[in-house]
Amino acid sequence: MSVSTAPTSTEQEQIDRANASGLTPVVFIHGLFLLPSSWDRWAAVFEAAYNDSRRVTELFVRNALTVVNRELGAGFDQRRFVYEARWDPEHESMDIGLRAREAHTVSVQALDDEVAFEADEPLRVEISSKFRREHVEREVAQSRLRLESWWTDGAGDFAVALVSR
Repeated sequence: MSVSTAPTSTEQEQIDRANASGLTPVVFIHGLFLLPSSWDRWAAVFEAAYNDSRRVTELFVRNALTVVNRELGAGFDQRRFVYEARWDPEHESMDIGLRAREAHTVSVQALDDEVAFEADEPLRVEISSKFRREHVEREVAQSRLRLESWWTDGAGDFAVALVSR
């Protein structure tokens, strides 16, 4: 599978035409989940995905510490943290990060600061929110935008929303 970040020539022509039109821009919101009234089935799916056997998300999260160490001269020791990804039913999201195995302090040279961690203290790296259509509709309305279209897969599990102002 190849991944391209540059638009194709056809896509670029479409972008150029859209930009030249003077019409109101739109926002596409993709990957939204349309979920049934119970999150139980989905919580297990999400937790399995973020805690996969190949450790894809864990390695991504741990790379954040590697980057902070390199870019900010920090002293995060990967061995002092355990990876943790869990479903947060109250906020309908995955809470993803690390948890300190023991109390310790990390120096961050670029900030001329030290960060103290208690044993079992979480270090949140990502929140992956999941949405129901009614939540999207409410947030779109509160932002004074309009939900123009809502497309779903055959099972109604995923959606793409077209939002405009």
